[in-house]
Amino acid sequence: MDGLLIFEAREQGAMRIHSLRFGLVLSCSLI
Repeated sequence: MDGLLIFEAREQGAMRIHSLRFGLVLSCSLI
């Protein structure tokens, strides 16, 4: 059960980092 929670948290963290990086690339290309 704990392993599933850790996996889910890791997935959410990866998604957040990915979206942040995507936003950074977008803002850089706009400038």
